[in-house]
Order: sequence, then structure tokens, then C-alpha cells
Amino acid sequence: MPRRYKSKKNPKAFHLYFQGEKWNPFHGCDDVSEGCGNCYARRMARWQKRLHRKRRHPKYQTDGICNRFVLPPDKPGATAPGFGLELHWDEARYAADHTNKRISRVVNGKRLSLPPLAELCDHTKTQRRVFVGDMSDLFHKDIPDDFIRLVFQGTQHPSPRRAENQYLILTKRPTRMAKLWPKILAGQTPPENLWMGVSVESNKYVHRADYLRQTPAHIRWISVEPFLGPVHKLDLTNIDWVVSGGESEDRGQLARPLQVAWVRELRDKCKQHNVAFMFKQWGNPRNTQDKTDARNIGDPNGGCVLDGQVHHEFP
Repeated sequence: MPRRYKSKKNPKAFHLYFQGEKWNPFHGCDDVSEGCGNCYARRMARWQKRLHRKRRHPKYQTDGICNRFVLPPDKPGATAPGFGLELHWDEARYAADHTNKRISRVVNGKRLSLPPLAELCDHTKTQRRVFVGDMSDLFHKDIPDDFIRLVFQGTQHPSPRRAENQYLILTKRPTRMAKLWPKILAGQTPPENLWMGVSVESNKYVHRADYLRQTPAHIRWISVEPFLGPVHKLDLTNIDWVVSGGESEDRGQLARPLQVAWVRELRDKCKQHNVAFMFKQWGNPRNTQDKTDARNIGDPNGGCVLDGQVHHEFP
């Protein structure tokens, strides 16, 4: 049965609980579908480039290119500052080596220590969820198989605290995932702490769930976010978790609308198939169903109350 998040008094608290930590030994991407139009990672990379340049740190100094899916104020063909693909092999190797030694490198005469995965996870006794590569896509065509293998090995650390954590991987490139992942596992049973997911923003992309079902995984999850259209064609067979939410609005980029009927339909479908359902946010106050509910008022993302309830379920 789906496990429900306990706190209903503070629905915003689930954001930290859901995301936990983020591990980004790689970052940068390019758009592949309509869901990438207002990509938060592309906006965040612009800020990260300025920050790391000020600190004389080499990360986020490679620019990317916006393609046809971007929305105003971005323009197709324009530069995406700091969003070019970068692979940090040293960080990935550190996590994969399962050692306790800290590695560092010298940049511009300064020794910079790298934040290993252990520091994100091992300093607490509580179980954490770690989003792997929230600033990119692990199955991007330009990420070598060997690097993906290192990332996988990094999530399978033998230390008890690291093994108890749950690692979430999300992709919009499920074809490569379904083809490559069995080779990465090399006959092993899919780890219980590794959750494999795909993004499905509308009926146009429900086929991604078919590739997810072909991928060996202990937990399979679907992110219907940003929620850009109905997903009544989505097949939830062998799916354990569905996360949904409207598009956030930031820095002049208008969020695309989310209709209440789409969310209700998905919620009811998850209940019918006994799939854990999470509704993260309406995206902005204009989409909010009940603007009088105190749990929605003042939330820049419009709150997350649907028909008087907060749906924060986990598999």
C-alpha cells in the first residue's frame, strides 16, 4: 500500500523530505521535448556560472545552446550560460572507489576539495533521498557508458548509512536507459535503494513509460511535471509511484496552465491501480484550485491542496 507522508499541517515541508540531497558529478543538458521549455536547471546554471566564476571554480563554465523547445525570454539558438555538459570524472571515481580519503585538485593556485557523495549522506543517521543529476540527464547521448557505470557504483556504497539511502534517477531519454541499464547491472538484482524514473508531461510522451517497464528496477516512478496536458493514456502497469505538479514561474517566464481535471483524473487512476500518488504544486497561484485554503495562500507555487487534501504518498 502507498505510504503517506505524516505532516499535513505544513505541506511545504515535503519538498525537503522528497528531494533530500542532490548529487551532481555531471551537469548540463539540452532540450528534448516541451517539458524542457522552462527548465529550472537551465536557469539555475546561469546563476551557478556566476557563482563559480567568482570563486574561481571550474564548474559551470561551459555554455550550452537553446533549441526549439525553449520558451521566452529564451530564444532558440541562443547561448545557455553554464548549461553545457560537464562530466566530473574525479567526483564519480571517488564515489565508486568506496574509499574514505578526500580528493582535491589545484585550480588557479588554490586547492579545491571536491564534495564526495559520502559527505552528502554519511553525516546523518536518518535515511535520505538523493536525487542523482538533477541538473542534467544521466542518459544523455554524450555521457559515456563508463561514466554511467561509475555513477551506479557510487550509489552502491557498502557503508550501512549509504546503503540505507534511496537514489532517484529521472530521465527523458528512456530508450537509452532501457538498452543500457541491464548492461550496467551485469546480471545483478536491481538494488532496492535505486529508483528509476521517466518524465511524462502529456499524452504525447506516455510511451516513455513503456521503456521504463523494460528497465530492471526495484522501484519505477513517473514524474508528470511539468503537467502540460492530460495523461489519460498513461499505462500504470508495474509503476510504483507517480509525482505530479504544475510548472513553476520564475524570472519573467510564464508558467503554462494546469487544469484541475487533469490532476483529478491522474489521482483517481493511481488510486485505481494502487500506485502511490504525490501532487507537489499547482505551479503558480493562478492555477490553484482553492484560493481560500490557508495552506495555499502565500505559496509562490500555488500550494498543493487538491479537493481539500494534500497528496504526498511514497511507495
